Amino acid sequence: MKTIKIFLASSITQFEKERFELVAFIEDIARKFRAKYDVDIEPFICETQDHAMTREGWMQEEFNRALRGSDMVFFLFYTRIGEFTQEEFDAARELENVSDEEKPKLYAFLNALEDSETVGDSLKAFLQMLEKTIGEFHKLFAKMDTNELRSLLNIKMLELGYEEIGKEPAEMYPEEHETVKNRFLLGLLYYNAENYTEAERLFKEAQRLNLARDADNPYAFRAYAALIDHHLAGVYKKTDRFAEAETLYKEALELYRLLAAADPTIYLLRLAATCHNLAVLYGDAERFEEAEPLFKEALKIYFVFATTDPEKYESYVATTINDLATLQLKTGRFDEAEMLFMEALEIRRVLDSDGTKAYDVAATCWSLAALYYKANNYSKAEPLFREALKLYRMAAEKSPEEYEPKVAATCIYLAVLYHKDNDYSKAEPLFKEALKLYRMAAEKDSETYEPNVAGSCYNLANYYSDTKQYAKAEPLYKEALEHYRALAKKNPNAYKPDVAINCSRLAIMYINSNRYAEAEQLNKEALELYRTLAEEKPDIYKPDFALTCNKLAILYKISNRYAEAEKMNKEALELYRTLAEKNPDSYKPDVAMICCNLANYYSDTKQYAKAEPLYKEALELYRTLAEKNPDAFKPDVAMTCNNLAELYSDTNCFEDAVPLYTEALTLYRALAEKNPETYEPKEAATFYDIAIFYKKTDRFEEAEGI
Repeated sequence: MKTIKIFLASSITQFEKERFELVAFIEDIARKFRAKYDVDIEPFICETQDHAMTREGWMQEEFNRALRGSDMVFFLFYTRIGEFTQEEFDAARELENVSDEEKPKLYAFLNALEDSETVGDSLKAFLQMLEKTIGEFHKLFAKMDTNELRSLLNIKMLELGYEEIGKEPAEMYPEEHETVKNRFLLGLLYYNAENYTEAERLFKEAQRLNLARDADNPYAFRAYAALIDHHLAGVYKKTDRFAEAETLYKEALELYRLLAAADPTIYLLRLAATCHNLAVLYGDAERFEEAEPLFKEALKIYFVFATTDPEKYESYVATTINDLATLQLKTGRFDEAEMLFMEALEIRRVLDSDGTKAYDVAATCWSLAALYYKANNYSKAEPLFREALKLYRMAAEKSPEEYEPKVAATCIYLAVLYHKDNDYSKAEPLFKEALKLYRMAAEKDSETYEPNVAGSCYNLANYYSDTKQYAKAEPLYKEALEHYRALAKKNPNAYKPDVAINCSRLAIMYINSNRYAEAEQLNKEALELYRTLAEEKPDIYKPDFALTCNKLAILYKISNRYAEAEKMNKEALELYRTLAEKNPDSYKPDVAMICCNLANYYSDTKQYAKAEPLYKEALELYRTLAEKNPDAFKPDVAMTCNNLAELYSDTNCFEDAVPLYTEALTLYRALAEKNPETYEPKEAATFYDIAIFYKKTDRFEEAEGI
């Protein structure tokens, strides 16, 4: 009796059930082969062998011998490659002394993934190797299907010279259906392997073939049209083609609504997935009003399915709640977002009872921690970031390429949190760990991770600068600036702001180190960048533009370049006045400060007529601000009173000077009682100014008393 030997290679844990189902199917079809052709079919599966032992005792070489003696080899994949599957695959291919006709036929089956699932690093690498070495060998399918396996066995029988075993009517597919299906499934394989160029080509080919058979089977056409549109939209989203992705998601959504009305059991879930993905697309484009109802529609559907099968569908509920919470966080609805994140976290903790959903728990911990971080609630943010970091580190041990960047991102947030809290011993090692991880990731994928390297350099440099470790900070600022300048050449809209802020921070460090010439050059570069950015997005960048004008004015004053300082102060004042019209609470203090700076310049250069109205404007603003926040602004009131009094003294307006000196002295006395170290010197300086004033006005007894 002729025997056809079939070897099943797969991950032991991921496909245990499927392998036994296939063996049962093979044994069933083998009975028909034996009856008709006296041909036996013998499956080889590890659990059926007598020598199956623990992993340490695995007799892999014996498996490889069995594989080499097989006629057909089926590789089953899901999200990762099995521990020995790579070795088994190589063993099947590397039969140097065997003719092509005698080598086993290789077939790969990739189980269809849910939208929330991703292919692991090991399988990605294997599929890329597969594509490079042998390309499309026979056919690649998504999901092991008994009809497809029957077809492959029939092909083998035809090779042996036997007639094809007939199919049951229910198993028959039109040829066009099979072609569309196979093109789509092969495209799906490439999509999951992140080869979007090839996935797009195959999806479009499936789309074209499906359109050609529209009239023959409208129902099948709609089902495949929706499926192809949905996944082709995913390709467009991954490749940053928003408009094309939106169009196809909307087409798929319309089709799934029609299909779900006729067959809700099958198509409601696909409708929910399309709602969710289109909502994510809108969220990424900040079209939040369009995104929110789609998230809610998807959530409503998932809730229905989760009531009957919580084990299967609660994860979809949690993912959608998490994404809806992210949207609400972006739109400033912190309380609503907090409640949703907490709900998602509770569900995910329950689902992770066996440790298989740790990544989902980590993701929601991270999101909720980020919410608390933005709300300056660091005591709640810290434990969640720490939990996320612990889980990501565990995941990174098994899949470093996928999870080390998440470890790095979490390190950054925790480090910044500790930095803000002046807990420097905890901040520094986390900043350094993040930078190390991003450097390693950038060595493999510089295009993706160069911005992260730049950001990590910048964050660590800020830490060293704030702790006055300037020698350590400078090379990191310079490295970050070099990266950002290179990135800005490729994508100016994305990275010009980073160049500007890095220039500003390095300039501050140089000012603190008395390196004024270097600080000036960097501030000039930042100024031109902010000037351009403020023209494009005034609401975002005008404040930075104004601040940089002020910084340059200070530098010019330090180097006695008064005309240039005046020009910068006047530009800064104009900008801050415009900003204060829209947002007085935020920018009135800046208007007052620049008025004082410019007035000081005019007073020093004896341009008293220009100085007086600016001092008066500043004093009025500071008095108003001090009424709401006396601790913050009373010192500024005192300082401005003193400066304006000196101006009146210098211009012999003695009657105007006296009440201002008196007010300044009264304020400094009160401030010195609470903070003598800071304000007693200012109180003494005001006494001195008053004494000079009395002497100038021939009031010697009063001057002597002072």
